[in-house]
Amino acid sequence: MRRLTFCVTDWVWCTSESELHCAGESVERAGRPLSTLSLPATERRRLNPLASFALRAGERLVGARTTEQVRSVPMVFGSAEGDGVVLLRLLSALREHQPVSPTQFHNSVHNAPTGYWSIGLASQAATTALAAGEDTVAVALVEAGLQAIIRRGPVVMLAASRAFPPELRPARPDVHDFALAAWCEPAENRTGWQCEVSRSSMSSAAEPGSIEAAMRARGVQGLVGSRAVRHLAAALEITQVTR
Repeated sequence: MRRLTFCVTDWVWCTSESELHCAGESVERAGRPLSTLSLPATERRRLNPLASFALRAGERLVGARTTEQVRSVPMVFGSAEGDGVVLLRLLSALREHQPVSPTQFHNSVHNAPTGYWSIGLASQAATTALAAGEDTVAVALVEAGLQAIIRRGPVVMLAASRAFPPELRPARPDVHDFALAAWCEPAENRTGWQCEVSRSSMSSAAEPGSIEAAMRARGVQGLVGSRAVRHLAAALEITQVTR
């Protein structure tokens, strides 16, 4: 069995925009985020709650680095449900036979946060947006790690969810405010928390809803998230990660 290893050297997570939890030498050294992202005022006004929440964690993650250092770094964004506030506004407009707001329609697109990220950095680096149900955080982490291995350079991972508004909450009561940003690098750097992705046989079974099934749905045949990756994703959420 072949093992592919990458590192998470810095990470930030939050359950509210006012409280960020950080780990890693770069984010701890930064103290407070620098103005790495520079969104024009018009774009700032268009930010929807989910994108604003994700970018808050992302800005804190890259705050110790210059815009030039981050501009060429690819980004992977994951969100299982998208923005419930935007969804409610679109549904309300349709129900009342009103025109749909172009801004709300723009924000309903799953990769809208990656667009704001690229604009804020004036970046043309590749971005990836994905959704994998309850495995979204783990799959986004694996996706970013694999990209870091392939390109032999850093990749930023952002994952975010926001609680649905009261009108829609009965449909998804289990969705809560959470954002995670991680700086992933190839394992040759020998720093940070080690993550492994293992190559298993193409014929092995994958339970419905598992990270294996989610990744195969992404077209990554044979590459599955190991138990270590799933445990790391869970550990990141409760800030109990050891080197």
